Amino acid sequence: MQDRCEADFNYLKDIGLDTPIWGVTPLEMNDFVGTEWVADWLDELWCKNYKINIKSGIKRFSKTWEGHGKAIVMVGASPAVLKQIETLKTLDDNFIIVACNGIYGKLIESGVRVDYIMALEARDHIVSDFVIQNDHAELIVSPFVAPGVLDAWKGKTSFYHLGGGRKYSELLKSEGITDEDIGGGNAINTACAWAFKYLSSGDFILIGTSFCYYQDYYFDKRTTEHVCKFDDEKSVRAVDIYGTAVKVTPSQLMYKTWLENFIKQLKPYANFINATEDGILGVVPNILSVDGEDVKYSLVYLPWINIIPFDMAVKSYRQLFLTQGD
Repeated sequence: MQDRCEADFNYLKDIGLDTPIWGVTPLEMNDFVGTEWVADWLDELWCKNYKINIKSGIKRFSKTWEGHGKAIVMVGASPAVLKQIETLKTLDDNFIIVACNGIYGKLIESGVRVDYIMALEARDHIVSDFVIQNDHAELIVSPFVAPGVLDAWKGKTSFYHLGGGRKYSELLKSEGITDEDIGGGNAINTACAWAFKYLSSGDFILIGTSFCYYQDYYFDKRTTEHVCKFDDEKSVRAVDIYGTAVKVTPSQLMYKTWLENFIKQLKPYANFINATEDGILGVVPNILSVDGEDVKYSLVYLPWINIIPFDMAVKSYRQLFLTQGD
């Protein structure tokens, strides 16, 4: 969500893929992620929403040890999550479930316990995600979230002081907020940063985080007009965990790149499992040859991200919790 890149996102050099191969030059990821993704109109909207929301009296989320010794399950809104609802329903209090706003209602309707919801969007199209209320879940929002979200949600709410945007960052500083929180462009990436810092979490399981689209972008086929306009003839291609060429948007590539680098930076302190069971998180192509549109490649899996099925990840953590109890 922030529009400036300070970390080194060029992790391709760490796996030996940063040099041109057969005329194909790898994307300079620092330039890519460091691009200003916050348009002027959005920066203005953030400032406008902040001035409204700050009057609500909502407090900043306080640091806790709630996540210490537990597994945090981050639930995104890609269609892959529909295959994992039944496993989610079996999770006990050793697992903390954090949902993005798009999937929250589906989880509650399906009988899944949701502990936290992360919502960042400044535009009001996400207000309808909060028609369903829940007394247990706590809503974590950016101070620039669409004000209608705060009007709709009747439960506990806390701010995550996400930075980003030139005018918005200046506004925060004028309000005495100099320790902006970091974000990774979307709700799930930002929730990972929030949980690591504020829940003292060290174990993460990611589902519903495909970062590409097969037939559908969202699990519920909702409109993508607020994401981007899709043109299959000009779509960007990436490679999923099975080696299949898939369609992605530039934003999805940015989310993937940011999260992969974030996980790499946290590797000494946290474990991350990609249990989405599809998508492009944790894998990059190694280009072997290019002949026109015929591209041959092998797969390189990022060594700092584990990729296993969701039910296997849950079973492994349950066994770990039993061992810790002994």
